Amino acid sequence: MPGYDSAAADYDDGSSYDTDALPPVRSKPMKKTKLQLKKLGASDLAVSGASIKTQMTTNALLFPASAADVAALAGELTTFNTAITEAETVRVISTEKTAALADARAIVETRLNTIARQVDTVANGNVTTIHAAGMAATNDPQPVTMTQVQDLKLKASDQDEELLASCQSVKGASYYRFQTCTGAAPGNWSDHLNTTKAKCKLNHTLVSGTKVYVRVCAGNGNGEGPWSDVAWKTVP
Repeated sequence: MPGYDSAAADYDDGSSYDTDALPPVRSKPMKKTKLQLKKLGASDLAVSGASIKTQMTTNALLFPASAADVAALAGELTTFNTAITEAETVRVISTEKTAALADARAIVETRLNTIARQVDTVANGNVTTIHAAGMAATNDPQPVTMTQVQDLKLKASDQDEELLASCQSVKGASYYRFQTCTGAAPGNWSDHLNTTKAKCKLNHTLVSGTKVYVRVCAGNGNGEGPWSDVAWKTVP
């Protein structure tokens, strides 16, 4: 008969003395890497990447399958850091240019106000004289100034040698003037079509397989607004 210190010993109820009374073993969740890259700013990401590269290089024997990616990361971090520096330089320059623009505008506005007072002295309320100075008079109807056309898009038509152009409407516009050009880069613009709608078919003088650049401006009786950003597409 086995003793109580034997694995074969049983209690009176039939349970095993050494095995059945053991507590269950609970497995722990497996740990994994935690990067949270989307939460990092550009500079913090560069620092984190450099730290990981250093650690992975120091402990290369632990991660032989990662050798090629760690080597590639080194060059990619160099490019990334260069891009960060250039972006910061542009931001500083942009801030300085914006401030310079504001200062220049203030100077021009001051000068124009001075000239306007001089015109008022000469005109003495005569609207014709005020208009002769290229200025509006009090109570003149406010002209509708055209703004830049936005969101110019091109897409291929079902027809050969035809593109479909569309853009956002401009308030107060009575027509849209589309221009096109071809070549390695935009230039030598030619009037292509004037239309009353903010969309049109560009389907004459286009040659299939040619890269075509397109721009558009909005106009009315008071003049035309600035040109849109250039869009391009290869003619089907």
